[in-house]
Amino acid sequence: PGFMSDSEPVVEEITAPLGQPSFPVPGTRGNNITLRAVTFDGNDGFIGPIAPEGVTGPDPTRTIEVWAFNEEIPGEECMVSWSERGGPDGSAMQFNYGNHSNFGAVTHWGGGFADGSWTDNTNSVTDAPIAGTWHHLTYTYDGTTTRVYMNGVLQNEEVLGAGVVTTHAVDDDGETPFPFRLAHSREDNGTPGLVASLSLAVVRVHDGVLKDEEVLNNYLFGPGKPAGVSGAPFEITNAVLKLPANTIDLTWNSRPGATYSVEGGNLIQWEELADQIESGGDSTTFSTNVPAGATERYYRIKEE
Repeated sequence: PGFMSDSEPVVEEITAPLGQPSFPVPGTRGNNITLRAVTFDGNDGFIGPIAPEGVTGPDPTRTIEVWAFNEEIPGEECMVSWSERGGPDGSAMQFNYGNHSNFGAVTHWGGGFADGSWTDNTNSVTDAPIAGTWHHLTYTYDGTTTRVYMNGVLQNEEVLGAGVVTTHAVDDDGETPFPFRLAHSREDNGTPGLVASLSLAVVRVHDGVLKDEEVLNNYLFGPGKPAGVSGAPFEITNAVLKLPANTIDLTWNSRPGATYSVEGGNLIQWEELADQIESGGDSTTFSTNVPAGATERYYRIKEE
């Protein structure tokens, strides 16, 4: 994992208006917000870990959330992707910030039928989320239906039916798995495609479908406190690797009185490392050994 080129990523704080829902929602905040983000300049993109089985294959169920800022909006600009472009129909996965009427929001591939735009069913939004604004943007697919949300509110819903989307998990050699990609996609010849010029503050991919109320909660909580599929507002805030002891300290936002479990793995296979970890209050820290010889390791926290 890493950036495509040797250039250093631009990490900056961006102050801009907070995007509003397309109709009034109680609890909505106004005015500007300042978010720390990675800004992509149209020449670089991030290649992340392997996309696991739950978000690939036939009729996958999944959710993508981002907090995004975009100053200029083209027809199709990739925020998050895996698999590749070029077909067959329904084999790609690309979440977009664009204004194209067919695939401005979602590219599954297929000449528009399997794709999706930001235009909602009542035509109250006829374009992409407005430029120069921080937006919470969400995509879900439940195995038959694509939904896209802007600032907590459903903007477009398209029923594709079973069997239309089969996201490729591996390359044409049948072995090389596709990774997650930020701010670019992958063409079928292996080269980067649709390299984006935008800023991303938060990116979350769920192996499961957020409900309407969970999407709205995540927008209202803001970028620092995701509600997640379970509704629990916590996230890992720090990870410190200690050498030569070869241990790692994991710290997360927690709720007083709650208990947690910790799992480690490679995003495909997970192992429970501990359970019934008592909350330390607003913040909890847990230390665990890192397996000998491990070159890539991921952790996740669950509220019990």
